[in-house]
Amino acid sequence: MSIEIKDSDFTVIKSSSDWQPRPAMKEAMGHLCSVFSEAYPNAETGDTWVSFDNAVGRTTIFATPIDIKTPDGYHLLDRLVVKTVLPEGAWELSDSLIVKANTLATMGALMVDPNTGELVIVSSATFLDCNGGDDGLQSIYVPLVSSAAVFHPFCLINSENLKFDSETDTPYELEMSNEPSRWGVEDFKSAEMALRQAGIFSNGGTTGLAAEFPWDDGGVSWVTDDETSLLTFQSEMRHPNLGNGLFFKLELPDAYSEEQLVELVHHLNRLEVTGADVPPFFGAWCSHIKTRRIAYVGFLPNLAYWPGSVSHISGWLKIRAQTARAAIGNFIFRDDHPQQEGSSMVMSVK
Repeated sequence: MSIEIKDSDFTVIKSSSDWQPRPAMKEAMGHLCSVFSEAYPNAETGDTWVSFDNAVGRTTIFATPIDIKTPDGYHLLDRLVVKTVLPEGAWELSDSLIVKANTLATMGALMVDPNTGELVIVSSATFLDCNGGDDGLQSIYVPLVSSAAVFHPFCLINSENLKFDSETDTPYELEMSNEPSRWGVEDFKSAEMALRQAGIFSNGGTTGLAAEFPWDDGGVSWVTDDETSLLTFQSEMRHPNLGNGLFFKLELPDAYSEEQLVELVHHLNRLEVTGADVPPFFGAWCSHIKTRRIAYVGFLPNLAYWPGSVSHISGWLKIRAQTARAAIGNFIFRDDHPQQEGSSMVMSVK
């Protein structure tokens, strides 16, 4: 069997049939194929992909080439994508409900495939040429991609409504979910130090971290009357479906009408999976609507812990705050909805 990787699979460049992955990517896909073939008896595999049924749909992990040089001189090599296609008609979700549903995002974003109209959950990571190195492909991204594929089903509906197959899904359902969060003060203080060295106002504690990314050039902090995006990590916030772990949120400062919120959230999520030079995408843009603000959120369950994760995610979200500002600034709304006034808030961390 073979699968066709198409534009609708959120690739940057259509994969050619004769593309051969570089050795590091081939090794990564070999490991992923082995792991999921063992965990899911219904799994099917190829040289650059593995596909299997889970609790809510069919998930495919695949590698695809990019081969693009960025204006600042970086060479984007390839990408790993996790895509779960939900059964047609299983959920009737409006654009507004999708935006709200993503507030429960774990490690992927719920969205409508713009080409096929399918309801999907997507995660991805793009890789650079690092002078022969794999840029953490084996040590960081293979485990992240594996976790995203396993936990995609948990970002959509309450756990009591999930219908698990006892032979394929229950091993991942509750393990470590009721244990205390594995993220602690060392994780947050290490990230705080890295952020402060980069000139970012931040504060880490025993159960979380808060940091401010300037929204306007020259800005510093909310306390100096600057607009900032607020990044928060919280280890005490329990996910309703996955239990304990690490919640993170990047909240943008400006407020919008409901119509604008819905348009912008879908636009930002689409850019994440169709853009080339984007940070790793293991979360989702969303909004509670009533807050009138946009946020990027994600949740790592205890099973997905790795040392240095807070520092890595902080760096990704710093880039994401900058790209979101540019994307929103260039966005043209379908209708002329006046933008609402608003400002960011500061969270204290214990």
